[in-house]
Amino acid sequence: MMWLLGSVVAAALIALYLRRYPTNVSHIPRIPFSSYFFGHVKDISDECFGERMVSWTNEYGHTYVIDSFLREPYIHTMDKSALYHIFQTNSQNYTKPKAFRDVMRTMIGRDGILITEGAQHKKLRKLMTPSFFTAGNLQNFIPIIQQKATELVDVFNNKEKVTCDVLDPLMNFSTDVVGLIGFGFSFDMLSPERRREQRQSDLQQAVERIFSSAGPSSLLASVSFFMSSIMIIPTKALKLIKQAMSLLEHVGLDLMKEKEEAEKENEEIGEDSFQGKDILSLLMKSNLNPDLNPSDKMSTSEVVSQISTFLLAGLDTTSTTMTFMLHSLASNKRVQDKLRSEIIEHALNMNESTSLNDVNALPYLDLVIKEALRLNGPVPLVFRQATKADVIPLANPVKDTKTGDMISQIVIKPGQKVAIGIHSYNKSNLMWDKPLEFIPERYENDTHSPPNLSFIDGQRVCIGFKLASLQMKISTINLIKNFTFSLPDPPQTLVRAGRVVHKPYIGERKYLGARLELQVNEYKL
Repeated sequence: MMWLLGSVVAAALIALYLRRYPTNVSHIPRIPFSSYFFGHVKDISDECFGERMVSWTNEYGHTYVIDSFLREPYIHTMDKSALYHIFQTNSQNYTKPKAFRDVMRTMIGRDGILITEGAQHKKLRKLMTPSFFTAGNLQNFIPIIQQKATELVDVFNNKEKVTCDVLDPLMNFSTDVVGLIGFGFSFDMLSPERRREQRQSDLQQAVERIFSSAGPSSLLASVSFFMSSIMIIPTKALKLIKQAMSLLEHVGLDLMKEKEEAEKENEEIGEDSFQGKDILSLLMKSNLNPDLNPSDKMSTSEVVSQISTFLLAGLDTTSTTMTFMLHSLASNKRVQDKLRSEIIEHALNMNESTSLNDVNALPYLDLVIKEALRLNGPVPLVFRQATKADVIPLANPVKDTKTGDMISQIVIKPGQKVAIGIHSYNKSNLMWDKPLEFIPERYENDTHSPPNLSFIDGQRVCIGFKLASLQMKISTINLIKNFTFSLPDPPQTLVRAGRVVHKPYIGERKYLGARLELQVNEYKL
């Protein structure tokens, strides 16, 4: 084992030396480092991935340089002009680095929309956008989300103690919703008494393996974002991930074939049934369109990869954001009471006939969701790499460390890597007034608020962000209408940890795994 590790390190050193990093950024302010070999990788890859960058940003400003292995320079920026340039006006020049894509291929599939670039990404987005973004499709998703939200309320009504973990039922809620909306597949996680098919058990096992292997204890996951060659080390975590992905691909292939056969046979499933309206069915319908150019069709690998991508990307992110939001509401009775008053005032009786306009007619709920995503965004850090030389504009100039002049643009070479710390952007006092406080009213005058980066921005905005927001709104309406949430007594220490997605832990009982306990009481008028 040691000789293999030594070989990997030696190979990495040679490769890094021969690569000749871009050096145009040597005059940009640089964070002091404690290790020539690791640079800032260990600092960034601590148990709360990217948390260290919040303090760096507050101290060094909007734009500075951090170091990867052997001092490979990354430009870290949250400058508004730079971000607009990278995400909007020149997004085609800034792709995800190969190391990141290699790691994510291992974890979510070879051709998922999260990791594809160029013509392939454009093709996938063109086919998938109608399945996610149209008002008609979102309206079709409301009954299934509401059905599962009702089951979620039942879970809390049947709890044995007032103080209980809220993460687990929210994870089960998200799993059920993603399965049904994604590919018409019921996990029945909120109803464990129901008898499960083997396929349900297989999928659940695969998802749990991947999440546990890439959790807060997995330094491999975060370090590999900077140097993917480390993934050849045959660790137990990597073995479990590969086994889980093989299982996911097998089940995904079966699901795809079922949908394809159903579409080809033109089965009439029923106007009011949710079956046939799931995202996979809609994808297969688009993909089998005879008018579609063969080069624009999705391959089998591409279709199967979207199943695992949607499943894995949609579970942890939404449920953990919801969990942190409930903690924020429990910590702020004023906001919770104001939100409940709005819900009750609108007399919104959630059922299968509820319209999208009804759900979106709650302005304070919108503000609460926005603030929850800002303060508790699930993804802490994203990376981009320039494919060609470019000039990045800066709204907030930085001081040239060699001349002392103020720099309003950065000239970069091809291959330059950029880190966008979403976590540091969302929590920096350079961007927000009282950034660590939960204040939904900060969005009341949206023209003065910085853009929300929790779903990225621009051409690569998260394709499922409208669906995630809808899921959060419906579940919040049901929970706040039926329950009050307050902090446990005695108080507990909330710890955030996670190298891929941040999750909550109880500091005194971290050994229990990810969880967040609140007092949940029935709301009575």
